[in-house]
Amino acid sequence: MKREFSQEDMERILKSDAVIPSSVNERIHQTYQKLGLINDPGYADSKEQPGRHRTVRRRHRAWVSIAAAAALIAGLGVTVAAAVNLLSVRVTQTEDEANFEISINPEAKEAHKINVEAGYMPDGYLYQEEGPHAGKWYNEATEGSITIIDYNAALLYEMNETDTPLIGGFSLDSLEENLTDKVQIPGMQISLVDRESVYKDDQGTHRTLCLFNPEYGYVVQIFDVGGSLAADELFHIASELKIDVLDETEPYPGEEEILALKKEQQKSQELSELEGIVPASSVYKAGDLLTMQSPDATEYPESAIQYKITDIRILDALPLDQFPEQYFNIDYDTEFLPLLNSDGSLKPHERYASLRWETDQIETGGSRFIVLSAEITNSSSETLSYEAPMLRLLEPDSSQELHRIDGHRSALSAYETLTVDGAPIYQSPASNGGKSMNYTDIQGGETIEYTAVYVVDDDCVDLAYLSFFGGTSYSQSRDSLLTEPYLKVQE
Repeated sequence: MKREFSQEDMERILKSDAVIPSSVNERIHQTYQKLGLINDPGYADSKEQPGRHRTVRRRHRAWVSIAAAAALIAGLGVTVAAAVNLLSVRVTQTEDEANFEISINPEAKEAHKINVEAGYMPDGYLYQEEGPHAGKWYNEATEGSITIIDYNAALLYEMNETDTPLIGGFSLDSLEENLTDKVQIPGMQISLVDRESVYKDDQGTHRTLCLFNPEYGYVVQIFDVGGSLAADELFHIASELKIDVLDETEPYPGEEEILALKKEQQKSQELSELEGIVPASSVYKAGDLLTMQSPDATEYPESAIQYKITDIRILDALPLDQFPEQYFNIDYDTEFLPLLNSDGSLKPHERYASLRWETDQIETGGSRFIVLSAEITNSSSETLSYEAPMLRLLEPDSSQELHRIDGHRSALSAYETLTVDGAPIYQSPASNGGKSMNYTDIQGGETIEYTAVYVVDDDCVDLAYLSFFGGTSYSQSRDSLLTEPYLKVQE
């Protein structure tokens, strides 16, 4: 199973503690849904059973962290264009990265709506109306995708006033400017960001072609993700775009609206910090009965699901004869066995040294298996789906307050398959599979014996916890910290 490139890469590039207003967040969330870089099934309706649309196992990050990444910091930069008409853009750089800084002068011109259509698409790229690649042109043979996103002046102004970046940070080495000789669009300034994967074994493309129109103040981005498309083809797509500036306009947000957005941003930042804390009252031990803790639990059918952990084992090697192949969530022959030694232990793997999923120095690390045994009960009379507990890392601060951390980032996509999203690589009974990979049906009134296997870096065992019901946080203040249950991994 080939992983779609940059699902994790974009999260790394866009990772930050910043937050953005919901109006901008909504638009960017839709953008990255189109890109296939996120798949947040609970975003539209939090009362739906979560995870029903999951198609790719990946490490979960809150959308607030993804969308608000790489806050723009003014500094000495490389000029892309002087201030002209409605929009100006330049590249600013800090010690670690560069980024585009967008400026909109609302007094120069009204913000017109725009319409963008593709006039050319390479062979094999077909537009997807639905499914995991909805909203983009997908090539099944190469698993590459093309996505086209536009921003008009009003949205760019709002993003600028709320410090929301147009794109995640990048290195100057990955930037190619002034491409008007390759893309013939009158009045357009064009730059290409061509990133490398953080995975040493991943050769997929990850390009972002940015088209800036100073006169009408709009931006069009073309994302080439995961395939093997030649750069000239990407330029051809851009050259054949059909871009219409419509007569219809929309107002720029006023001072009061911007102030309200910034207050919302500050509040969201505070809530985001609280959501990273797991209170001691939410940590349970083996033998406890684990149930949904949501204040609105009665509105969720899953509140009838109960977990009771009966055993936890931490193993250096997995006895394969005790774990039948058909219960593995990953491909047994191509994704699991190649990473094993003959004794059932995992081979050493290359990883990034940081415990916060940053791509810093690469080192070699080892891994261990966590084997969970539990009883799961459906106390209702209806068939429900229970979610597999997820492996999470919690680190105590100086006051012993527990904070969520991401752990090591693998330098190889092959190994990341074992740990991404904290999901088990094995579960019995088997999951529903497909789009509900981490979910399994259980009949009303039934109690089942459940077994799951996880992989953890050997130096993170002491930080390992299992989260239930998504580990959701319901914190509004430090005086009312509440999350779904967590259980310490210990024998």
